[in-house]
Amino acid sequence: MPAIRQFFRISILSLSVLLAGASLTQAQGSGAKTTVTGFLRDGYCYIVSGAQGPSHKYCATQCAEKGIPVLLVESAPTTSYQLDPSGKGYMMKPRKGHRTFVLLPPTDLESLPQDVIDKMEEEVTIAGEILEKDGMNFLRVDSVQ
Repeated sequence: MPAIRQFFRISILSLSVLLAGASLTQAQGSGAKTTVTGFLRDGYCYIVSGAQGPSHKYCATQCAEKGIPVLLVESAPTTSYQLDPSGKGYMMKPRKGHRTFVLLPPTDLESLPQDVIDKMEEEVTIAGEILEKDGMNFLRVDSVQ
């Protein structure tokens, strides 16, 4: 019986490593294009004071033009999973919320497209590539609708 348990432990560990490796490759940028729908927010006011919506459009546009990071807060809530911090085995705890992305320009040494800045505080669909670094979500912008 202990040999079977050992086999299952090794199998589960191997599968976890394989899935983590595949996930890391995807998260760091595999070139796969996707679309994300959400609201464009200016990073400073949204995080510091919670400012958002049509009444904040002018300020958000000014902040984006001055280089404050632009966020895309996904419209539909999603469920993500995190390891249970209690240390009791491999339990995963579901966490509901809206994914938030820091927007990146299409290439280095370039600003965000003007059509992104013009649509601050509006609901948009952005086509691009999702990237992840140190637990943060980024979205490289190809186009916005």
